[in-house]
Parts: sequence; C-alpha cells; structure tokens
Amino acid sequence: MVHALHVLQQQDGEAPGIIVLLQPTSPFVLPEHIDGLVKLLKEDKSLDTALTIADIPHNLHAWNQRSFENGHVRFRYEKERQAAYNKQLKPKNYRFGNLVAFRASSILSGNRCFGLNQAGLVIERPYAHDVDGPEDFAYAEFLIERQLIHIPDDIT
Repeated sequence: MVHALHVLQQQDGEAPGIIVLLQPTSPFVLPEHIDGLVKLLKEDKSLDTALTIADIPHNLHAWNQRSFENGHVRFRYEKERQAAYNKQLKPKNYRFGNLVAFRASSILSGNRCFGLNQAGLVIERPYAHDVDGPEDFAYAEFLIERQLIHIPDDIT
C-alpha cells in the first residue's frame, strides 16, 4: 500500500486524502458505514484512523478469556475477573467491525492503518461478520436468508 501511495504521489503530484480499506472477508459493508467513517475523518483533522466497531457478547469479553497450558485452564485476567464476575460489572468492550478508513498522510509518515488517534463508528454485530472459512460462509448465508441484515436494493 505504501508503494502504491508513493506511485500515486509521483504520478498525480499528491496522494489521496483518505483511503477506505475494503476487505473481501467483510461482505456486509453498507454505504453508510463508508460515509460515516469518511465523515469522522473530515470533521476531526486530528484523527489518523476511523473504523467500524461492534459490541462483544458477554461470553467473549476479554476478561472471560482463559489460558490453557499443560492441561490446566486459568482465567487470563484473574484480578479483573474477580472484580467483575458477571456481565453487569464488566466494562463494555468492542471489536473491529468491518471497515477501516485512514489518512494517506499517516501511512506515508510511517504509521499503520490503525493509527494512534482513532475514532469508532458502532455498527450492529451481524454487519461485522467476517468470512474466513466454510462455517463463516454458512453463517453469512443464514444472516441473509433470515433477513438479519439489510442489503440495500441498489447494491445487490
């Protein structure tokens, strides 16, 4: 990507201002997700990156994670888990959604796609579904068949 930006900069005299990185494993990106991220970056010039995020179900919360070594299971975050033993006590966490947008200038100055100064756009969990294997593809079909996601008519 950095090479492509340098080529564009040489050919056109400048790099694009904002890059939106679409990933083929994220099939449920909506136009409003793209528009929302671009708007966040345009409104706040201090941002390096804007990304969609989705809430994490209670059972996948970081403080519920376990380590498994030599046949023994332990909570990875034992102290936090003791203090917040149920879902009502845990802080709300989010995961990457389906899309990231960033400033080309940030990448060209040596940062990564997920820059230090980030903003998030919360999306509904089904739209954050990532297709990495056959079972993920089957679940994506389920989401479509059950109309648990809405795909605008003009993009089908």
